[in-house]
Amino acid sequence: MEINDELLSFVAVQMNIDSERISDYASWQHTVSEHQARIQQYLGLRPFDLDESNALERFAFEESCRLEQTALLLARAQEFLKERRVVFPAESALLRLVGEQKKLAHESIVTRIADSFPSEMAKTINRLLDVQPGETVSALQKIKANPAKSSAPAPWTRLCTKWPQ
Repeated sequence: MEINDELLSFVAVQMNIDSERISDYASWQHTVSEHQARIQQYLGLRPFDLDESNALERFAFEESCRLEQTALLLARAQEFLKERRVVFPAESALLRLVGEQKKLAHESIVTRIADSFPSEMAKTINRLLDVQPGETVSALQKIKANPAKSSAPAPWTRLCTKWPQ
């Protein structure tokens, strides 16, 4: 049972009971479950069941194809559940679900991009990633590296040093 301390204090004051008595209530699991069901029914909330999990997975996958930040994806998943009036799963379950869909979306995007390349281009790109025998870095790393020695100034830079007054 997850306890919100602020809510517990508020309810304890309203009912004029000691907030420490929550441990007695927590031990009555059947009663807690029954109360949760009644509260959900009163608020018109639906349980987070297999159908809702599947719907959330599809939504999280689509959002992950557009967004990358996990915090933003979690917020969007929570909005999705609120709009559908579904009880939130545990935070760890929601984080796991979003993480899985984010990974699947990433794999899907990479596959679509790779499949769109002509086969000869894909081979050329893969060769850029290979480290040749006797080398310590790939051809791509060589391209990305800063030059060891700067080159002489280009002719146009001399033109730019004397601006008209």
